[in-house]
Amino acid sequence: MVTPGPPGGSPPPPDFSAAFSRAASGFALLNDDLRVLSANDALCGLLGVESLVGAGLDDCAGPESFDEALRGLQRAGVVRVDVQLRADRWVHLVASRYVDGGQARTLLHVEDVTARKLEEQRLNHQANHDGLTGLANHLVLHARLEQVLSAGFPAALLFLDLDRFKLVNDSLGHAAGDQLLRQVARRISEAVRPGDLVSRLGGDEFVVLCERLGEQEACAVAGRIVSQLRPPVVLDDGVPLVAVPSIGIRMTTAGDTVAAVVRDADTAMYAAKAAGGNGCAVFTTDLRTEVVRRHLLELALRAALERDELWLAYQPIVDGLGRVGAFEALLRWTGSEDPKAAPVGLIAVAEQSDLVHDLGNWVLGRTLRDATRWAPDVSVHVNVSPRQLVPSFTARVADQLARLRVDPARVCLEITESAVGANVDELATHLADLRALGVRLAIDDFGVGAASLTYLTRLPVHDVKIDRSFVRGLPDDPGSAAIVSGVSGMAHAYGLRVVAEGVETSRQLASARSLGCAMTQGYLHAPAMPLADARRWAARSARGGHVVVPPAPRSAIAPEGHRTAG
Repeated sequence: MVTPGPPGGSPPPPDFSAAFSRAASGFALLNDDLRVLSANDALCGLLGVESLVGAGLDDCAGPESFDEALRGLQRAGVVRVDVQLRADRWVHLVASRYVDGGQARTLLHVEDVTARKLEEQRLNHQANHDGLTGLANHLVLHARLEQVLSAGFPAALLFLDLDRFKLVNDSLGHAAGDQLLRQVARRISEAVRPGDLVSRLGGDEFVVLCERLGEQEACAVAGRIVSQLRPPVVLDDGVPLVAVPSIGIRMTTAGDTVAAVVRDADTAMYAAKAAGGNGCAVFTTDLRTEVVRRHLLELALRAALERDELWLAYQPIVDGLGRVGAFEALLRWTGSEDPKAAPVGLIAVAEQSDLVHDLGNWVLGRTLRDATRWAPDVSVHVNVSPRQLVPSFTARVADQLARLRVDPARVCLEITESAVGANVDELATHLADLRALGVRLAIDDFGVGAASLTYLTRLPVHDVKIDRSFVRGLPDDPGSAAIVSGVSGMAHAYGLRVVAEGVETSRQLASARSLGCAMTQGYLHAPAMPLADARRWAARSARGGHVVVPPAPRSAIAPEGHRTAG
């Protein structure tokens, strides 16, 4: 860029040859044709030549800057311009025209400004790029997206978030989280098309702007990102981590704004996360309505937790002789009119935010407190969300058991099968730590997820609870019977106890027991009941008397397959 100086400029003093030749900065004297009459050693050294006599201004200023400098001289008599001599060298050039004895002359002053230019570049890069990953930041993204929207050609914005990333920071530290983010940034960049803009907004949020493509192509890009992130990332200390992405896609349309596109892509990302993660969802207007509803429900649930509006119901687990061996704690909230506030809806909302930890801790503490009111031979089952399985959770369980003086052998922690498929070795380590406390462990809802029977050989659990969807088909559906029989046989081979969930008829009960299910749970025995009713039910059952199940509206009772986050 040329910066004009004052018109004309001041001629040099008549005798400046000594100062000229000894100056640390580069100097040259040019004739009317802008060719070098003389140049000092500093300028020759700066340009890397032995002599400049006879060379033109373009040799000193660089071909691209020559025309600009020449126009500045003709217009103002003085020109100032920064010139890049090569990739690692910048100079500041000042050319002043004057008349000496009727002859036009130009005095050239050249100063090395490489350090200043490099610092400017560093600051500019820092202002526009993420310091951790080197990706573009939100400023670059928004500017590029604004250009795309103004141009009007089709584009897609992919909003990516890593599921359960907070657990990495909480359990392994921020240094491990940073390593993971750098590797994720590299893999995303390798998965996208040339020319696609990959940016990091902060935390574990990445955004990809893909220009000139349709929805199907955008989904293909998202699919490649998911595939690229599938192999574990091995940290410097050898610890393998799996980065599970949820990706929201927003296709641009006429009249869009930058804020609307980013917001809607974020909304679609939460829809992908709600569907289980490790995939993508394309934005629709219905998604926005659902996300708003979920957000309001989450706020209400947080308030309900603070106001102590939640409570636990207990459903019996019965052995083959009809004796009650345990009760499972199931979460209830009767203060909401939202149909999604049924137990399964509450857990879905909680598991998409950090609320799952507060809610899980509340359920664990309340269940153990209630355990002190049960007969000594009655055990309690507590559901644990996969997101709760961090190193600090084991210490929390140990502290609660000791503080409330509950025998660990009376407590069974149920882990949903969805936790099994992510990282079996990591899960096995968490479960081994919990088992060392003396508590029992169970895999809940077995058969509906990605876990195979071989996982039972690798996890230190005591019980396997077969999902109610298979029990429902007993005894008439051969497929259901085969699955229940196979799970029971494998479990028994490794000394595990099998529990059939969702038993509602006497025929289902007889079939489940004949196929090897030592314990059963379901409406045939009793629905989930408030603590006081459940204790009376257990007492009557122990005496062998007629069990009276207290009436309860079906809407207030979760199906047996629905579990808490606790």
